[in-house]
Amino acid sequence: MIQPVIIKSNRFGINLKMDPDMEFRDLMTEITSKFIESADFFKNAKFAITFEGRELTEDEESEIIHTIQMNTDIEIVCVMESGTAEEKRMEAVVKNIIEHREVPINSEKNITPTENTIENPYELASIYKGTLRNGQAIDSEASIVVVGDVNPGASVSAAGNVIVLGSLKGNAFAGHNGDDNCFVYALDMNPMQIRIADAIGRSADNENGLFKGIKNKKKKKEESITAQIATAIDGRILIEPALSQLFDRI
Repeated sequence: MIQPVIIKSNRFGINLKMDPDMEFRDLMTEITSKFIESADFFKNAKFAITFEGRELTEDEESEIIHTIQMNTDIEIVCVMESGTAEEKRMEAVVKNIIEHREVPINSEKNITPTENTIENPYELASIYKGTLRNGQAIDSEASIVVVGDVNPGASVSAAGNVIVLGSLKGNAFAGHNGDDNCFVYALDMNPMQIRIADAIGRSADNENGLFKGIKNKKKKKEESITAQIATAIDGRILIEPALSQLFDRI
């Protein structure tokens, strides 16, 4: 490749083409520089993204997305597989996620709320069993329990609470009807973004205090994983260990 990193964009997405042979750390330097240069062009945009040119691990994809969101005002709402970068496809996926409608994973796992769900978002909960992967999103007009992981690029949204019985590494939106008393709970809390009603926190916002209590550094193997809970306090996202006494005040 003449250029190690090439950005192709349309109104709804970014296609990031990368050198297949460059060391990943050097590639990250190039990606950071490229997006800093283009920051003004992509101001306040919500995009899907595709990766081309090399195979990436989930951790590498997560690091690239984190770097883009930290150095620009871009919000990456989903990751799409290479070869699906057509503008119409990206438009459908991005609009569905932004408007909090479910992007169907398959017909058996679509979540259909009952009549009483909207009136009782705390008393009722939808349950999704399985791992949510890049580009997948689920939405519920009740609370929602995910029995599995939420990987980078995946999204979970609910009118009530969001409970992840696994690792939360993607996006979570609780209280999407505007209720800031909702919470997000995960056994392993390392999200790209958490939103509760109008309060938003991203992993890149730690330095600004929007995400308090969350750790960006990877846990050492010998460290035990402690469940954590995110609540909205004065317009900020506060993440704390999920101790029993904490539930008395939420």
